[in-house]
Amino acid sequence: MRPTLFWKVTTLVFLILFVGAIYFNGMPSFGSTTVDSDQAVETAVEFINQNMLMGLATAEVQDITEDQGMYKVDLIIVSDTMDYTEEFTSYITMDGKLLFPTAVDLTEFEATEEVVDEVVDEVVDEVIPTEIDYSGDPVLGNPDAPVTIIEYSDFECPYCSRAYWTMRLVEEDYTADQVKIVFKNYPLSFHSFAQKAAEASECAFDQDMFWEYHNLLFENQEALAVENLKQYAIDLGLDTETFDNCLDSGEKESEVEKDFNDGLAEGVTGTPAFFINGQSLVGAQPFESFAEIIDAELALAETTEEEEEEVVEEEEEVVEEEEEVIEEEEEATEEEETVVEGEVTGACETNDDCPSGSICFGDECIEIQN
Repeated sequence: MRPTLFWKVTTLVFLILFVGAIYFNGMPSFGSTTVDSDQAVETAVEFINQNMLMGLATAEVQDITEDQGMYKVDLIIVSDTMDYTEEFTSYITMDGKLLFPTAVDLTEFEATEEVVDEVVDEVVDEVIPTEIDYSGDPVLGNPDAPVTIIEYSDFECPYCSRAYWTMRLVEEDYTADQVKIVFKNYPLSFHSFAQKAAEASECAFDQDMFWEYHNLLFENQEALAVENLKQYAIDLGLDTETFDNCLDSGEKESEVEKDFNDGLAEGVTGTPAFFINGQSLVGAQPFESFAEIIDAELALAETTEEEEEEVVEEEEEVVEEEEEVIEEEEEATEEEETVVEGEVTGACETNDDCPSGSICFGDECIEIQN
């Protein structure tokens, strides 16, 4: 699985939460001193946001309860660069001095070599990159364009909306013969309208109006209820009866699920996520981030094309030389056949022994035929 920004953030949380214990002054005190839960949690969350997440994401408190003499805090991490959330639970001693990472149940754990090997095998399998299959997906641009951008997106995702306008800049700055864009649906479960919007886009794709419909959805992101989705079909002049039946029947659920599973196989955990000729670019990145990769890929493609042309030219030269050799051999063969078929005019050792119009061939003078 390819690393993503949020995976790094989440890993950072679990690693540094333990280090956070140092900030709260070492070992816990289970004495009678107790601080207010809101005060203890406020300090802990402030520490997490300022010193650990550092603007990449934000920790928010969902619930505070008492559990076995400690404050149990249910938190949610919200990424600020990609539309993704993650829940986890941490603990704070009731004196407010020590912050613990989330609890791990060790009651059924056995540290055996076989288990370790199995886990390692799973990790190795995940690292192997998979080839993204985009056959049957919407493609904007020349199918033979040297740069392919595969986009995993969610029509309800606000970060995807920002990325939508960035992709419009890509369309303006590069020709269809340079860059093609492939769209894959990746509706997130906590976006209530995203699934149906994704299905609706596939229904529009059936009528060759995917990109026009795609644009309307992102430009009207605040209105994605089913009645809105059907109205957009009317606005674009689609066959509304066919469109409505497609959307209401849920026949595109499997297509959306296929896109989603493709994303999971590529390590996508949030939206938007892009693969530019296989290079991962995660989140609502600025246009410059796309341009840097695209320009490098175009330069590489141009160099490769020139090298291929040189190879073709060299191969053509070799073929021409071979054809010349064949022609010369054929001419020599014809001359020999002509000589052999001529009339014998005498015996000889050299051409000087033969009469005019004959040559010495072997020990015989052979008349040259015109």
